[in-house]
Amino acid sequence: MSGSYVDASALEAYEKHGGQEFEVAEVVLGSPTEVFDAWLQDLWIAGGERVKEGVGRGLVGYVRRVPLGVEEEILSVGLPQTPTEDEINGSRIPSICYRVCKFGPFPLKSHLALVRFVGTATPAKDTPETLVCWTVKTEMSSMCNWLHCGGFVRLILRTALKSFLRSLAKKSLERAAE
Repeated sequence: MSGSYVDASALEAYEKHGGQEFEVAEVVLGSPTEVFDAWLQDLWIAGGERVKEGVGRGLVGYVRRVPLGVEEEILSVGLPQTPTEDEINGSRIPSICYRVCKFGPFPLKSHLALVRFVGTATPAKDTPETLVCWTVKTEMSSMCNWLHCGGFVRLILRTALKSFLRSLAKKSLERAAE
């Protein structure tokens, strides 16, 4: 399965990471390349204050601070590839892997996320669509385990990420209407 990914090592590292997993997903108008770039610009860069600049198109190493003092860092990126004739139906999946490096008030021990941009097969449509799958693994702190608040923390995180994806989908529709 990891052979389907541009950055197979990120998928393998994510799969090996401990913690409880949740996922949010949304279909967004645009090719995987367009949606990948929009996710970086509209959600990552616009959604926080830059702490450290990243490298290259995928901004590897970019650290941002979001509300409540939470800091997140892009660890690795599988950049979208220009599909060749043979790969149109089986192109490899671009992805972004990031971690939370400062948890702010959240009682977490670890938080690792993998965002995947999967082109959907829509031969009947003129406009391409991309399924954005945002998968997160979290480990709660000892205090959180003791207080049994892990489910509540994951609910907050899941709700926020779903809201971000809906916003991305809405912006893609607005761009298409222009």
